[in-house]
Amino acid sequence: MDLKEVVERAIEPALVLLPARMDTPAVRVMLLAIGLQESRFEHRR
Repeated sequence: MDLKEVVERAIEPALVLLPARMDTPAVRVMLLAIGLQESRFEHRR
């Protein structure tokens, strides 16, 4: 999954559940950085 797919399939749907003020470019970058560091957005078995 590339980063565009991660944003479209995971980050954007999650941010819709939160108040709009929590959706900032900095938050999106932080979520991508955490996901890349923790699992590279791969499913763990």
